[in-house]
Amino acid sequence: MKTLKRMLTILSPTLALTLSAGAGLGQAPSPVPGPGPAPAPGTARPADAAAEAKFAAADKDKSGTLEGAEIELWKADLVKIDINGDGKVSKEEYLAAARAGHIK
Repeated sequence: MKTLKRMLTILSPTLALTLSAGAGLGQAPSPVPGPGPAPAPGTARPADAAAEAKFAAADKDKSGTLEGAEIELWKADLVKIDINGDGKVSKEEYLAAARAGHIK
């Protein structure tokens, strides 16, 4: 009986600390809100579709990049938009900038 009391005396504080400290360990983390599910292959989100249409309209020479006079409208934000720094804006850079809010 004394051994049992001694074990409980030793284990009780340890057990209490373990239970209180690890109460959330077995729980799944709260989901972080995100942009939603990815679109199905071959489709685009509405915002991406609008940005793609704007890119296509701005790409006057249909080269697949905006350069020269085609980027004058965004010259002030070019540092934010031209990710690779080549002085041109690719479709991917344009869409990323549109998602980030650099292009309206």
